[in-house]
Amino acid sequence: MVSDDCRDLPGHTLRMSEPEQPNPTHQQLQAEINDLKTKVEELTEMVQELVAIWRAASGFVTVMGWIGKTIKWTAGIGGALFGLYMLLSGHGGGGKGGG
Repeated sequence: MVSDDCRDLPGHTLRMSEPEQPNPTHQQLQAEINDLKTKVEELTEMVQELVAIWRAASGFVTVMGWIGKTIKWTAGIGGALFGLYMLLSGHGGGGKGGG
């Protein structure tokens, strides 16, 4: 308790504490716990859905990478074969006829 003499000192103020709320009952605490459990279960379901989506997207990216590599190799080989065909068939523009 602050004495009356301290009230007049500079920099000292009397602070009254807020009246304490009555202690919650067992039933109120149990209701809050049940509410929190429900919210945790909902969040767990949401996180599980996000993890499933992430795994599916990761698998999709992996498959698309394989497809991309296949397309790249196919295009490279196809281009090389086309170039070879053009060279050997005389359509390569080797200076014939120009004029």
